[in-house]
Amino acid sequence: MTIVIVLCSFDNIYAQKHQKFKVGDFTYEVVNESARYVQLTKCKNKKITSANIPERITVQESKKVTTEYEVIGIEQSAFYDCKKLQTVVVPNTIKYYGDNCFHGCSNLISITLSDYFCAHFGRNVFAYCKSLKEIDLKRAGGKIDGCFKGCSSLKTITIPEHVSEIGGYTFNDCDNLETIIFENPNIEFINPIENFEGPNLKQIIVKDGSRKTKYYSQDGKLYMMEGIKSYLKAVPKCLR
Repeated sequence: MTIVIVLCSFDNIYAQKHQKFKVGDFTYEVVNESARYVQLTKCKNKKITSANIPERITVQESKKVTTEYEVIGIEQSAFYDCKKLQTVVVPNTIKYYGDNCFHGCSNLISITLSDYFCAHFGRNVFAYCKSLKEIDLKRAGGKIDGCFKGCSSLKTITIPEHVSEIGGYTFNDCDNLETIIFENPNIEFINPIENFEGPNLKQIIVKDGSRKTKYYSQDGKLYMMEGIKSYLKAVPKCLR
């Protein structure tokens, strides 16, 4: 999907870095003028119920000049507290998600993320999306920190193999979360005990985990290897 924007000022033929465009419910900002990249910085309509983020926007900069920009990111707090938002479709051009970008979208029930490898997931991206029952992180990578805090409707979550680190309190207040699956057996945990305090958590699963990897799971519990020794790191509340 491509959106066309007509600029009101033609002082510069080409948009400059940090120049912003407003179209419909969204504001975009130029992040790389030579590569023609923009990021979505703000949803202006707090009553929005559905957001279909475009892959590209076309800016008509004069009567004879139009420029196409690729939407590559969602800036921090872009959809913060959009409480009526229910569905979001993110295009495959998106490469990063800023801090708190969907924080507090309490009626969000469905979000389709980009298939593009994402090396940056900001802090608290989906925090307190209380109606979100499932989510496919697809090719998310790097560090995930506080991402699902307060997602009280989630029952199962799979952390993809490219995620290298889980920050503290990522799963806090996920009161109905029963299963957490990690696809990377060498993932790093910050404060692992705090991450597994959900009252209904029944099992932690580490795919391909063994005594030859950093972490493995057994009977729903999380174990860590240090040399040839194995240590119990976390026990779900339902197994205590």
